[in-house]
Amino acid sequence: MAAACTLEVSTTVDSGKFNQVFSWLIREGIIPAYPAEENQSWFAKNIFLLKSIKSEFDNELREGKTDEFYLSQFVWVLYENLSNPFSLKKQIVKYGAPGTGKTYQARLQTSLLFDI
Repeated sequence: MAAACTLEVSTTVDSGKFNQVFSWLIREGIIPAYPAEENQSWFAKNIFLLKSIKSEFDNELREGKTDEFYLSQFVWVLYENLSNPFSLKKQIVKYGAPGTGKTYQARLQTSLLFDI
């Protein structure tokens, strides 16, 4: 389930799934550690996370390369990739003449699986 009523929080409303991503981001050093003395609620952590994400993507926001709506969905996209990084049921066979980019596309798609 994903929903939000404001751009101050992410669309990830399930606190367990949100906390999984939140902990991973801190563990990997992508966002700063959340202060222990702060409110530990889903809402407070979510505001902290979105501020961190928007700060990191500040240039992209100003240049119009991304928007706040996508950034609010970003946590859910991270959750999907963390919980199921490889979709082995979705194997793809590429057909076509030599030189049409099949190998290039396969390498590009494979590298995306390892980015997160």
